[in-house]
Amino acid sequence: MTRVKNEGGAPEAAAGSAAGAALDAAAATRDGERPVVSRRRWILAASAVLGGSVAAALAGRSVLSQPPPAASAPSPPPAPARVPRFQAKLFSLEQALLVEDLAEHIIPETDSPGALSAGVPAYIEDIVLEVYDEAERRAFLQALDATGAEARAAYGRAFHECRAEEREALVARGLEGCAPSFDTGEPWCFFQAFRALCIEGFCQSLPGATRALQYQSVPGEYHGCVPLAEVGRAWAT
Repeated sequence: MTRVKNEGGAPEAAAGSAAGAALDAAAATRDGERPVVSRRRWILAASAVLGGSVAAALAGRSVLSQPPPAASAPSPPPAPARVPRFQAKLFSLEQALLVEDLAEHIIPETDSPGALSAGVPAYIEDIVLEVYDEAERRAFLQALDATGAEARAAYGRAFHECRAEEREALVARGLEGCAPSFDTGEPWCFFQAFRALCIEGFCQSLPGATRALQYQSVPGEYHGCVPLAEVGRAWAT
């Protein structure tokens, strides 16, 4: 039985699909009869197949032609926490950093070495640990903590995090008053004692003795009173 052409009617729902066209073209009818397909349906089926192939090719090409996504720049590693330049044996981390910055504030690095280059903070800790008695040591540590607490109260950060002008103001206020005395009735000013330790440690260090002062390992005659203009600098020996 021959399939009737559908020339004038509306196209079926599956007429434009490639699957429907393939089934209509490949299926054999009963009794060996060849199916009859209209020209319009063949054109619709071919258009669907061709359009789908072109769309797939264009889609694949658009995907392949896209540049690979740019690799995001790696985030920088976090800045390492600051540590003291000497191995503290007595001072806490904040106390050690405060001693370093306070010593460098008193003897800064210029064309001559400063307190840090001369190892003054380690010298100060050795004196407090090995020379001071218990009362003196306790008063010194309490004064360090009080200075750090004043920095936090005034500027909201530790002394070693303050700007230069803020440190200057803290030192100036500290010199105006004195901390409690050690075990005598005489007043003891922490900042004056600290400055004295800085000067002692700096003058006894190798950079201080050889670069800031004049040093001679085997001095000759001793002259107790010599005009400074004749020697230029004070002698370390």
